[in-house]
Amino acid sequence: MLSRAALLVLLPSAAFCQLLFEPGEEYENYGREDYKRYGKSIFYRILNPVYDEMGDFVTNGVEIFSLRETHTVYPRPGSRLWKGEYFYKYVNGLVVSHNILGRKYMSIAVGDNIRTKFTPLSLDMANLNGIRCDLDTGPDKFTLVTSRVDRPIFNLDDSKTHNKEIHLPRYATYLLGGHWERRIGTLTVGGTYVNQFRVDSMVGTERNSLKGTLPKDGYPVAYLVLKLADGSEQRKGGARIYDVEIYMDGKRREVPVLVTQHDAKVIDLEYPNGDRGFPKPIPPYVQFIRGDLPTKPFGTFQAEGSKYVLYWFEMPEDLGCRSVEFRVVVSGDYLLSLSEVYVANPLAPKTDPLRRYGATYFYEVAGAKGSPENYNDVEVVRFNYGRQTSNTVAGLHLRLDSKELFVNAEYKRRFDFRQFLNGSGEHFLSTADAFYVNLKRYSRKFSFGGELFYISPFYSTMISVNDLSYATSYLRSIDSPFTDAEMFLKNNTLEFDTVDDNDDKDRFPDKYFLLKKADNNGVFPGQDEDMDGRPDVNENENDIPDYLEPFLLYDVNPQEFDYGDDMNNNGIIDIREDDDKPDYPYDVDSKGYHIFLELEPTKGLKFTLGHYDVRQILAGGRNVVSYLKLDYSKYLPFLADIHLVNFSKRVRDDIKDDVFQFQQGIPSSFNPDPRSRFGVTNIRTVLVEDRLLMKDSFVNTSYMKVRFLGVKGLNFEQSLKVELNRQFLGRSKNDIWRWAYVLKGDYTYRFGRLSISPKFKYMAYRVHDRKDAVVHAHEAYFFPILRVDYTLTPRTKIKFGAQGFPFLKGTYRDFINRFRDYTSQDYIIMLSNLSTYRGYELSFNVGYEVRKQTYKDRRRAFEDVDYGFFFLRFIVGVKEI
Repeated sequence: MLSRAALLVLLPSAAFCQLLFEPGEEYENYGREDYKRYGKSIFYRILNPVYDEMGDFVTNGVEIFSLRETHTVYPRPGSRLWKGEYFYKYVNGLVVSHNILGRKYMSIAVGDNIRTKFTPLSLDMANLNGIRCDLDTGPDKFTLVTSRVDRPIFNLDDSKTHNKEIHLPRYATYLLGGHWERRIGTLTVGGTYVNQFRVDSMVGTERNSLKGTLPKDGYPVAYLVLKLADGSEQRKGGARIYDVEIYMDGKRREVPVLVTQHDAKVIDLEYPNGDRGFPKPIPPYVQFIRGDLPTKPFGTFQAEGSKYVLYWFEMPEDLGCRSVEFRVVVSGDYLLSLSEVYVANPLAPKTDPLRRYGATYFYEVAGAKGSPENYNDVEVVRFNYGRQTSNTVAGLHLRLDSKELFVNAEYKRRFDFRQFLNGSGEHFLSTADAFYVNLKRYSRKFSFGGELFYISPFYSTMISVNDLSYATSYLRSIDSPFTDAEMFLKNNTLEFDTVDDNDDKDRFPDKYFLLKKADNNGVFPGQDEDMDGRPDVNENENDIPDYLEPFLLYDVNPQEFDYGDDMNNNGIIDIREDDDKPDYPYDVDSKGYHIFLELEPTKGLKFTLGHYDVRQILAGGRNVVSYLKLDYSKYLPFLADIHLVNFSKRVRDDIKDDVFQFQQGIPSSFNPDPRSRFGVTNIRTVLVEDRLLMKDSFVNTSYMKVRFLGVKGLNFEQSLKVELNRQFLGRSKNDIWRWAYVLKGDYTYRFGRLSISPKFKYMAYRVHDRKDAVVHAHEAYFFPILRVDYTLTPRTKIKFGAQGFPFLKGTYRDFINRFRDYTSQDYIIMLSNLSTYRGYELSFNVGYEVRKQTYKDRRRAFEDVDYGFFFLRFIVGVKEI
């Protein structure tokens, strides 16, 4: 018995003492075992039945997307676009539905960033925010798209902002487009329709046609402003205006008119008209209404160069007409534009025009063809005024791609619908055409071809919308298209284009009216040779070119050191150009042709002989070039890879092609400002004006690139680019020389787990001429680099890098301005680990970096840089492995 009692005492089940201590969970180490997540409970929820509009049961779920446009006074008029939280949490902002019926395939996609392209002249968008439907029947393919373009939803905050009951948008701007193609052997034919139009939910469907409509209750018009400018500022001539008549509802009306004269080069830096940062000009209405501008009575006036004339027509307060027509007597190289000054805030006093009034952007209505240099040809020009309600583009295209023949052609017509004053006014229509034809005939030893094109000066795929309700939609948004809240009382205009300005062809357009969707990784056109979707000169996506960053600079060069064709003669490689225009295949306001012959007598050697003539229809400029190009490539096994180019051309070009470029310090220099590399940056893209250095020139560009292959593990490469621009300046000549040289090499030693790679890079650049037509430059760079990698495990490495050493520093030398010379040292050590977690690739990086830069001239000692920083990064793969 005693033994049994003792056994019961010792058994755990017999323990009856309870400690007050609550242990909780024990310590766990996840070095060997995987991390244990909390269990999911998403599937355990109350049923939520959803029914369609016919009352039929659909599924148990939640609504993630809805679009409803109501045209009625009751119950709730407005434009409602909703994307719920599940649209972003569970489907990541994109839903695609597929259906198959026999040999017919259909998909419907709803998303925030849908890549969509119809044709180059109609629709080409990197991130369509809306709905896309595709149908493939075999020989025929169809695509339909729609989007509410002026108030898109990109996140939950947008849904909340644009769907508040008190702010439900009454007006909206929609995109509706369709595309069809049929393939017949090697021939593809098709048609396209793209329309952007405005709607007003307070009126019925009969007023909301595809022509668009203005708000039912329009803003009172205070002034209509007519602008006369010189159509070709760069050339001799000018424009003259003799008489202006206004017709309202077809009857001539006498209205008060005053005239002011201005100079576009004179800018008031105080911006009294509140137009700081405006992308397009508006009339100086605040200064005019306050009486700050000297005025003249009606009469004959002249505009020449940068000077222009404004006619201010005061509209009666009881203006009730449905149309306004102008008849203008002009001569010379005229360019006419219109704008409207309207009452934006009737409660503001007339003595405060900045708060009371607003103005629309000027838009061009008529211009002289070519570049007349006298006033002999007097014309009577007629046009209507109105705000844009719809912009439609429609047309046909074809493509033939066979073994011996390639043809690509497109024709589009623009239909620009406008309306005066409000939704009850008459619509009037203006049209503009655009077309191009490309042809190339192939043969074994030669090929020939050409192109013919015409893009009207009034062709556009953009709609401009002025809507005071944008102030409600975007006033408190941190990514507002209006950077200054005060601008809401002054302009409230947004412009939407169906052809993006996306020069680097990435997933972000170069400009977008919402800042959060604009190109946030920089614009680097034509620099993705490895096709990874990221520009080669900005692989780390930090908005700073890699050729200005330590270690990264070894693999990339500024565009001045590389070769590429420059067909528009602005000194920038064509595929590297970053402009501010839609990506049409040809510039607006241009027509011309191009013919060429290619000969390939032997493999690797090609001769191209060509001529092209491009003319501006209104601006009067001309680009005429005859050229001969030699291109030679030769691969010598185990020895070298050689590429030689020589491009000679006779140029007469007075068409300006301005582009954006990264600039810091002197424009001709690539010296990386130390402040830009360490956070406080002054690197920026600026619009660089085309100085027309090839107005009348013979230009020869020679390029050589040699990569040596004779030693295993050794990479040795050099390139030389030399350009001569011989300018014919009347009786004298001027030679502009540009030299760009790169020499670099690296060799890798391997000792088991240890890898050592010494590298060096030398760059030299020089620009000079005899008559100081360009900014002279003469500079050189030298960067010694050492990289050491040690493999701890198959997935873990220790990395060390040095660019510049105490005994051999990185150097920059400016042989013209020694004040800019400096030396640099950059060091980095880091631990890198690559692993997997829950089926995803995970990269972990931790390290320390030191950067030093010392100016040789000690008067700049206060600008020296010497500091280090610690970094820690986790990077997860975007897809399962």
